[in-house]
Amino acid sequence: MKAKGNSYLYIVIIVIIATLMGLSVPMADIQTKLLPLMLGGIILVLGGVGLWGELKGKAKPAPPGSGDEKAMGWRKVLLNLAWVVGFFLGIYFVGFFIAIPLFVLAYMKWLGVKWRLAIIYAILTLGIVYAAFGIALKVELYRGLLFT
Repeated sequence: MKAKGNSYLYIVIIVIIATLMGLSVPMADIQTKLLPLMLGGIILVLGGVGLWGELKGKAKPAPPGSGDEKAMGWRKVLLNLAWVVGFFLGIYFVGFFIAIPLFVLAYMKWLGVKWRLAIIYAILTLGIVYAAFGIALKVELYRGLLFT
């Protein structure tokens, strides 16, 4: 098992999230620490799976090209960062319950998924988030700047 570039990124993410989860444990109110612990746990599991896949995966040879592989890599990173920033701005302005289905729908359409399937996934994602946080955990998610 040889560590590659993404392996180090996964390790950094796991360390940061584990630290943040450790800092949220001593909080007195259960509702205050519930969200960081839940999201942190999900991120830790996904980071661990990603790290395991990186360490166990076979090395892929770099595709031949004109030497623009690094530039394409940075473009992809910046494009994905733009999606994340857009999602955060959507949450800030219109809240979780509108931003989540809009983001899922837009991202799936950008990936080339058919409209019907993208709409179904957007509605299912919204339903799961509402059921988990709104009903089961009774956590009031941020409603957005426009609705407060």
